[in-house]
Amino acid sequence: MKHICVLAATAQNSEERLFPQKNTLVFDPTTRLLNDFDLIGVEAAVRLMESGYADDVTVFSLNADRTFIHKALAMGASRAIIADLPDVALTTGIVVREVLKNFPEIDDTLFICGKLNVNFESSQTAQRLAQALACPCIPLAHRIETTATDDLLVFCEDDEGIPCYRVHTPAVLTTDLRLAEPRFPSLPAIMKAKRKPIITLESVESHPDPWDMRTLDLCPTPQNTRACQWLSIQDAAQLLLNTAGNTSSQYTHTSTAAHLYPDATSPLLAYLLAPNERLSGKRLDQLQHLATTWHAQLTFLTSNPMGLPDAQNCDFYVIPLTPHTTFQPISSHAQTILQCLASYKLTALMAAHTPLNLRLLAAVASGAHIPFVPNLIAQHGNIARMICAAQLIETLHPVSSPFLATLYDTSPLSLPTPPADHITATPIPQTTLDHFSPTDNACTPESARIILSAGRGAIPAFSLLPPLCDRLHATLGASRVVVDAGIIDNAHQIGLTGHTVTPQLYVALGISGAIQHLAGMRNASNILAINTDKNAPIFDIAHYGVLGRVEDFLACFNG
Repeated sequence: MKHICVLAATAQNSEERLFPQKNTLVFDPTTRLLNDFDLIGVEAAVRLMESGYADDVTVFSLNADRTFIHKALAMGASRAIIADLPDVALTTGIVVREVLKNFPEIDDTLFICGKLNVNFESSQTAQRLAQALACPCIPLAHRIETTATDDLLVFCEDDEGIPCYRVHTPAVLTTDLRLAEPRFPSLPAIMKAKRKPIITLESVESHPDPWDMRTLDLCPTPQNTRACQWLSIQDAAQLLLNTAGNTSSQYTHTSTAAHLYPDATSPLLAYLLAPNERLSGKRLDQLQHLATTWHAQLTFLTSNPMGLPDAQNCDFYVIPLTPHTTFQPISSHAQTILQCLASYKLTALMAAHTPLNLRLLAAVASGAHIPFVPNLIAQHGNIARMICAAQLIETLHPVSSPFLATLYDTSPLSLPTPPADHITATPIPQTTLDHFSPTDNACTPESARIILSAGRGAIPAFSLLPPLCDRLHATLGASRVVVDAGIIDNAHQIGLTGHTVTPQLYVALGISGAIQHLAGMRNASNILAINTDKNAPIFDIAHYGVLGRVEDFLACFNG
């Protein structure tokens, strides 16, 4: 007898401006929404139950309103287990602890989590749950198939291609946007849902685990004071051509043989440098400043020595990671990083804020049982993070152990010095890779130097963009409205539900600037926006703006 548990949560509609009150969030019930990816999880779970794979579907939530629970039941879920915890008290450790307590038949249960999970956007719940269950975590599932052997074949989203995992219970899945197949409850289903059981938990142990991030303060992000420099269409086109023609990097690689392996007795500030990542001068200055402040050794973990900065420009060490010629699951990468760091006294491990690094560092943090801070920034000298599509700043209680973080931007960080310690890890459960289909896309949005991103206003001229990208050695991106229209694949989507990018130049073509999209590209070194609406939100964060049509801008490149 198999069961499916869907972890669900509700949040404020990110289109609405959020204002905290007394260090907590007061949500407007009329604009509160079920997390989109949790809703996709309910849809997938019901489809699996209807196919005969599972006998029942349970929706588990510690902060969902009964209105949304009834919606999940009307969609086909069998029952619900709920509690009413304040959002800021809803830590990953509490969620995992209550799941283990309320699901005794764990060996026969498949757990499904939303991509953005339960606790704001920390991307940790699924990984911590998998670690607690000693089972694999399969990220970003976009297709699920049943097999004759009662296993599941789960196809996932990855920059390198499409990995397919063979999954048997217990297991934890996270959902991707492409898994969505909307189900609309019928009137009989709504009436039937009223008779389905809803179990309310009488008491929830609300004390967090030692590695949980706890909220100290919440405040809105400051109003943007950036002044957009207005350009003519011709000047904007020249800016793009100049950027495309300037292929030189600020740093050139030199021999790093003398820089390998730091001293095992000194504190270590480690930075995970992705194979295709371009380390900007601002990022390097940021890391050097932290290393100097903390009296730590700046060390890069990388499988691509050519991506390292010039050894003459800074002092650093290198822990080389073995490059893989074949696809490796997140769990394998995380285990490798833990083994590399086990010999050193770690102060912090940091990485750029990308979807891949979010999943990877969440797995590393789960294996080492240490805190993980996505979207790290400094707030009045304290550790803080951006939450709710970068609308709010959440200041965290002082970190009591080494921590992991993805860096939100390249501004200088003045942070308290965390202690340095040797980390020990429990083995990370390995996933079973059934087969892997590599992608033909050689340059992903995360590694692109120039991105031409199309929005609604660029749809009439979209056919002109691919050849222009080839000519300028740029990568094509898109907003969600273009992806939903079927014009381009989800792999090119930029934003909260797609890629988070930091190119040298981001060209927003006909993009108005919804909050979800801005969260994925606002940290680009230079942003050029072309739009006919002078009041479009994209101009609030753009460095350069053009008031005009996308067609006229693209016409500058003809001939």
